[in-house]
Amino acid sequence: MTKVMDWLTANKLLLNISKIKYILITNKHVSTESFAINVNSNRIEGTVTCKCLGVIVDEKLTWKEHCKQLCCTISKYVGVMCKVKHYVNNRALRILYHSLINSRVQYEIIAWGRQLHVTCSQHRLFQAVP
Repeated sequence: MTKVMDWLTANKLLLNISKIKYILITNKHVSTESFAINVNSNRIEGTVTCKCLGVIVDEKLTWKEHCKQLCCTISKYVGVMCKVKHYVNNRALRILYHSLINSRVQYEIIAWGRQLHVTCSQHRLFQAVP
């Protein structure tokens, strides 16, 4: 951590300790209380999940929290599409689907990579989307 602080100082950058958290990614059960990172005698708080570029990463890279959040979001959008389908044509519905739902799913496929099969069973919702 000293090298990071030296680099920040050399480049005239400041580190906001109150906004920084760390996540310990491992396949074993390790308590974050036993692991401590200190910067200028300030302790950095550990967390089990963090959101980075819209993707929620957990400590075991299982994507469960992210899948839960994504299912809620897509469920809301499916509800919106069901309500407006009586007022718009199929082309407009398709545009809504691609802008609200498909764009998110495509981004998630890139983020999840090969782990998608682990979470696919939870996403029966995707099959119901037009």
